[in-house]
Amino acid sequence: MQSIGRRIIRWDYKRCELYGQGISQVTIWVDGNLLTTLSSPPYQAWWTLSAGEHRFWAEGVNANGETMKSEIVTITVLNE
Repeated sequence: MQSIGRRIIRWDYKRCELYGQGISQVTIWVDGNLLTTLSSPPYQAWWTLSAGEHRFWAEGVNANGETMKSEIVTITVLNE
């Protein structure tokens, strides 16, 4: 696939902090592949766009070791 740009990916960690005692780690996933692991806010990463449909999600681990997973977001990148 042809690279056609970059897009920033952000995860709303404040919503997940409601479920535990703060976030100690966030992993961001794209199409089943680990994009990055982050240990402090802002939880964001750059991803090089590629044409096609892509699935994104994030997983957070709180101070108690509990894991939370975001909803999967699907995007389509057009090659025009």
